[in-house]
Amino acid sequence: MKQLHNESIYIERIVRPPKFKMKNDHMHAYFELYYLLDGTRKCFINHSFYTLNPHDMMLIRGGDLHHTSYLTDHSHERIVIYFDEFELERLYNKYGKETILSCFQYPKCSIPKKDQPYLLELLTFMSAQQELIDEFSAAILQNRLEELLLYLLRLQRTSKHELDEPVEDSDITTAARYICENFKQELTLDDVAQKVNMSTTYFSKKFKAMTGFGFKEYLNTIRLKEAARKLKDTSEPITEIALECGFNDSNYFGDIFKKVYGISPRGYRKDGMTTSPWDKLCNAE
Repeated sequence: MKQLHNESIYIERIVRPPKFKMKNDHMHAYFELYYLLDGTRKCFINHSFYTLNPHDMMLIRGGDLHHTSYLTDHSHERIVIYFDEFELERLYNKYGKETILSCFQYPKCSIPKKDQPYLLELLTFMSAQQELIDEFSAAILQNRLEELLLYLLRLQRTSKHELDEPVEDSDITTAARYICENFKQELTLDDVAQKVNMSTTYFSKKFKAMTGFGFKEYLNTIRLKEAARKLKDTSEPITEIALECGFNDSNYFGDIFKKVYGISPRGYRKDGMTTSPWDKLCNAE
């Protein structure tokens, strides 16, 4: 990836081929705005499914688990903006953190037809600013991102929000929600499969196919997400955090935390993420 002058905002516009599917499940520390220009996509976010059509936007908070896959044999085009939470600080100070983060309460947002030219022009302008390296472009890009977020916040407040989860996915939604609500307990694949009245083998295959996550992978990611929050927001000993989040072996917790976050739990508590947020981004979605 080329070196960017603004390392806390990154914009990408790309056309994907027919039947494109993310290779891996996905979670990252930065925020994401995914705007679909053409085509149709199926999105799994945390424990719910959404269908994206042209001019729908997916709003993803840092730490949200998500995966996209195809619904048709056609290509799709999207614009994605990734940014650090640092970019929200000015808005937090002006409007309050809770108010700004409420923008992400509903992951799917449909852009009204009358606003679509405005939004495309705004995103295109932001993409152009990313290519310019002078003393003004980074500030202009930050200001336009704030404009975009305030627009989305206002739109979210006036829109109806409905889950459009397909009936055939409801059992997987039930299973994912059950895991999210019970991750601190000792959970097995058999336990969750029984919860949705499926055989273990069939459930394992369907869960992976629908969400992009293997069962153990999904469970561990949910646990690690909570552990990362506790490392930052509390002074609890790391061993206690591991146990509270469902990890019986603190050494295993340390190993898997470092594998996912690229840093040890102790280092994360002290310094946060130390690698560039875009290092593993290219061609991910």
